[in-house]
Amino acid sequence: METQTQRKVTCGGVQVTSLPQVGWLAIKTPGDAARSKQTNKQTKQPRRTRSTGRRRASPSTVSSPSRADTDPQMATASAVAVVFDFDKTIIEWDSDDWVITKLGAADAFNRLRPTMRWNSLMDRMMEELHAQGRSAEDIRECLRSAPLDAHVLSAIRTASGLGCDLKVVSDANAFFIETVLDHHGVLGCFSEINTNPARVDANGRLRISPFHDPTSSPHGCSLCPDNMCKVWTVG
Repeated sequence: METQTQRKVTCGGVQVTSLPQVGWLAIKTPGDAARSKQTNKQTKQPRRTRSTGRRRASPSTVSSPSRADTDPQMATASAVAVVFDFDKTIIEWDSDDWVITKLGAADAFNRLRPTMRWNSLMDRMMEELHAQGRSAEDIRECLRSAPLDAHVLSAIRTASGLGCDLKVVSDANAFFIETVLDHHGVLGCFSEINTNPARVDANGRLRISPFHDPTSSPHGCSLCPDNMCKVWTVG
């Protein structure tokens, strides 16, 4: 039964269940549901799976049907995508705020905040930290200490174990997200991480770029910041 904290909508043929208390979405398309029912009826037929980049056993090593082929619960789960936000969802803080505060760049951030877009400002803060002698490894170490509820890790591992397709859609950045997920041993549970690109340049400085270039390819969504539209990403 749908609870008061859930909200179900259909957008472009996609059924989305929003669970705001934990900040993630369960997504199921009508076609996925139909394929799931067909799988339940014909468990001996090979099941088509969406590639997630994780290694799978070669056909020569498979001697019996997989659990997903014989377990109706897993067959249904395989038709479900679970989309997580990152800040204040997977981790308990905003990751940008965590790094800026813990590494001593809050004053510069507050001074420049009224004059810059958030994404550009975060790239500027990485320049500030680099000028202070902070390395990319210092930033990684800071992120590894960010608080994360053990129940979130349990939920990620459980959903992944059931065969759900896990994704991250976040306005943080790839460096921050991948560092935290890898540190807690759940990076491999996710098939996609949709976020602002990040890289360490030849000088050892972390660079953060927008997911959408707001000048050359604006997304036109009034609900999202100009550097990343989560509605477009999920759709």
